[in-house]
Amino acid sequence: MKKYRMGTIVNTHALKGEVKVYPHTDDIGRFDEVDYLVVGDTEEKLYIERSRYQKNMVYLKFKGKDRIEDVQKYLQKEVFADENNLRELDENEYMVDSLIGLAVCLEDGEPIGVIKDILSYPANDIMVIENKDRKECMIPFVDEFVPVVDLEEGRVIITPIEGMIGE
Repeated sequence: MKKYRMGTIVNTHALKGEVKVYPHTDDIGRFDEVDYLVVGDTEEKLYIERSRYQKNMVYLKFKGKDRIEDVQKYLQKEVFADENNLRELDENEYMVDSLIGLAVCLEDGEPIGVIKDILSYPANDIMVIENKDRKECMIPFVDEFVPVVDLEEGRVIITPIEGMIGE
């Protein structure tokens, strides 16, 4: 089953089993859209009792985890939402994990490289592309520069302006 990284549990909070999560999603409200999270490479599901947000961090309380001792074993573990526990994505909305590793090419089919990472910023997301020489370039993930995302074909088509990808 496909899993999508939501965040990393970075610390406990207080004594009643609440944890502090560093989110790996561009919209931390997604934690309110899932019923449970899967821990790391396991199949263990932690059902969310409540969530709250402070600054850019997510605080979660899991059902049945009522003491600090119950959650300490999850420290520094990544948590994931599986495909059965996600809302339907809107058109032109993608999970970052589904974009990492996609081939990047120009409109004429010339290969540029692969997506190494997606950086989230308030104005827009940035695609980090690694070319065949292992050099990186960054392209704003907006329709003007990324007109086609084809998950089935495993590729992204870009239309960069001069100097954007290094010539």
